[in-house]
Amino acid sequence: MAPLLQRSKPVLNRRGAVIARCRHTARNRGGAEAALVDALRNGTIAGAGLDVDEGEPQVSPELIPMENVVLLPHLGSATTETRVAMGMMVLDNAEAFFAGETPPNRVA
Repeated sequence: MAPLLQRSKPVLNRRGAVIARCRHTARNRGGAEAALVDALRNGTIAGAGLDVDEGEPQVSPELIPMENVVLLPHLGSATTETRVAMGMMVLDNAEAFFAGETPPNRVA
């Protein structure tokens, strides 16, 4: 199995078809997107639907003209519940910071 798919959770794997749920495989993977482009061009992968790009927010110009690729903006967190939770996380971090505590979701 290809290294990219080893890091994903195959949903369907039949002869000639693989649907995989890959989370953030394009981010900081050093060449994963180039390997994906090659696989799409040579038919190793028949098609791809992508919402995360290696150079986000720029989209690889090689992906744009491909008829076997569907590109979407990064919509993974675009639900009301997730956005409310994100806002609450900001408030929790600010409250901790101003109380002299370490914010619970500090990014160092």
